[in-house]
Amino acid sequence: MIAAAVFIYIKAGAFTGTVCLTGFLVLMGLVYLLERKNLARRVCEIFKYLPIVWASLFLALSYFYSESNAIMVKIDSVLSQRLMVSHKVWSEYSIKPFGQFIEEQGWGGVADPTGIDPAKYFFIDDMYLRMLFEYGIIVFAVVLILLIFIGHKAIGAKQYVLFAAIVMIGVHSFMEHHLLELAYNPFLLVLLAGIDTADKEKSGRKI
Repeated sequence: MIAAAVFIYIKAGAFTGTVCLTGFLVLMGLVYLLERKNLARRVCEIFKYLPIVWASLFLALSYFYSESNAIMVKIDSVLSQRLMVSHKVWSEYSIKPFGQFIEEQGWGGVADPTGIDPAKYFFIDDMYLRMLFEYGIIVFAVVLILLIFIGHKAIGAKQYVLFAAIVMIGVHSFMEHHLLELAYNPFLLVLLAGIDTADKEKSGRKI
């Protein structure tokens, strides 16, 4: 899997994917060590509310972004100007219960993006921000609750690989907008799946 992370970065320049894949490997190593001490479930229970933490952290970063803050500008340069674009959303739109239409300008489908004025680029990569402003605060809250529920199911079934995946998807969603797309995040199907629990195991139903 380490080789896969390196390959993705070299071939696609997918910085976010590489970081998240590496982070996933680190998490699995920690889970392995915790399981040996019978602490995995207890620790995972503490962190199952991470979707709320990630959303709060990333929304705060974009809200408080300022070009006059050298540290924020440096962070933004590492994040490919995502904070600057996200801050623009806070400045120009308001949060609504059921969302709103937001006109965007990205590079998708453009053969030569160098011909487009960079100042006109406006695409919401931050999925938390997209849900909050474009889909509305109700959808935003429901999705966070569902992510926590998936994590809860995974922990109850001792499916710590699944839980680690949900944790890293939460990080990935700050940089990419594919959280609700099954092609990118099939783990949403866990909401409809019957998986083994720690108390009642049934053969043939494990993820």
